[in-house]
Amino acid sequence: MTAITHEALLQRNQARALGVRTVIAEKMTLSPPTIGRHEELSRAREVMLVHGLRHLLVLDGGKLVGVLLQRDVHSAEAMARVGTRVDSVGEAMLRETYVVAPGELVADVTRTMAHHPYDCAVVVVASRVVTMRASAPA
Repeated sequence: MTAITHEALLQRNQARALGVRTVIAEKMTLSPPTIGRHEELSRAREVMLVHGLRHLLVLDGGKLVGVLLQRDVHSAEAMARVGTRVDSVGEAMLRETYVVAPGELVADVTRTMAHHPYDCAVVVVASRVVTMRASAPA
């Protein structure tokens, strides 16, 4: 779970006091890299390294089905060392994904992420991934 820093809380409260109402789409990574559910984990690792990612959105038939975290890849590699192979992205990914609308307020998304074990928020419009935020936005 991503913790919100004291400074981020202060900034959010100051913005609220001034009436600033930023929507989440303004704070997101546009067109984030994705990978197919049936792709090999080695390919996912390569995509993460090339793009400097800790989170990789997983699609099946163009629809969001989960998120693969860097720690999921590390866990799969550790399991392989003790004899349990996890070969595909679909076997290693998290299936619970926090999906938000582009017009949701940053403050609301931040609050939800602070109280739930979400590692990222994903904006989906008409079943299509638009953007991703990989930590609680400030």
